[in-house]
Amino acid sequence: MPARTVVFTTIRKYDGTQTRWITGGEYIQMSGRAGRRGIDERGIVILMVDEKMEPAVAKDMVKGSPDVLNSSFWISYTMMLNLLRVEEIAPEELVKKSFHQFQHVRGVPDLEKKLAKLDEERSRIVVPNAEALMDYSKIRMQIEDLREKMRSFVNAPENCVPFLQAGRLVKVRDGNVDWGWGVVVNCQKKKTNPKDPSGLSVPDIYIVDVLLNCNSTASSSKPVPAADPTKGFMQVVPVVHTLIDSISSIRVYVPKDLRTQDNRQSVCKSIKEVMNRFENKVP
Repeated sequence: MPARTVVFTTIRKYDGTQTRWITGGEYIQMSGRAGRRGIDERGIVILMVDEKMEPAVAKDMVKGSPDVLNSSFWISYTMMLNLLRVEEIAPEELVKKSFHQFQHVRGVPDLEKKLAKLDEERSRIVVPNAEALMDYSKIRMQIEDLREKMRSFVNAPENCVPFLQAGRLVKVRDGNVDWGWGVVVNCQKKKTNPKDPSGLSVPDIYIVDVLLNCNSTASSSKPVPAADPTKGFMQVVPVVHTLIDSISSIRVYVPKDLRTQDNRQSVCKSIKEVMNRFENKVP
């Protein structure tokens, strides 16, 4: 409530994480209560400074700008259904008259200026050999398209499962995440319903246990590929057969007991020997 005098007994506050100086917006909000309308000619603000303060901090506090006020208005499904029940109220008009829409409309001129500036910068860009680059880009897109088609053909269960024996080198890729080369430990078919609710047959899914080089410093329990192969550790990761990017013709020896880290690292040494022998071009 308004008062004649506002006194700041301290210029620091605890925000739940740390004790900090009060911001300019907090100072404006509290000091703005000084002076009662129609009663006081002026309001008095007393700021009790009991510790050393830098001039820049004091300037930002007293002459700083207020906190930005952003609307958090949004229409939920329940709100939309309730508005449709009332004939006199149109949801479109409610949105147009909201503070959220006002903020967006007010920011349109600035966005148009930025767009015009970016268009001007784009028009100044001169790309040498633009036609050759366009042809190269189209060829790369065609190669990627053919590569995906070949991968889908290779990953068909009838084509890949017979080769997923223990010790087989496979390359795993999950979208843009490249796991690199690993060793197959086991392969088993996942139990699924023969038909989905629509009556269509469900394709077979195989879970392949692959020994992969994982990040040893990952904070989450989910395995993450090692950024540096020399600092990772080998871990058995179950992957879907569709994530296998390449299948090698080479098989390496896999110890029967992979519970110990020494046995898993021995497999890692075998993978490195293969990579060195074929100069990172595994057949």
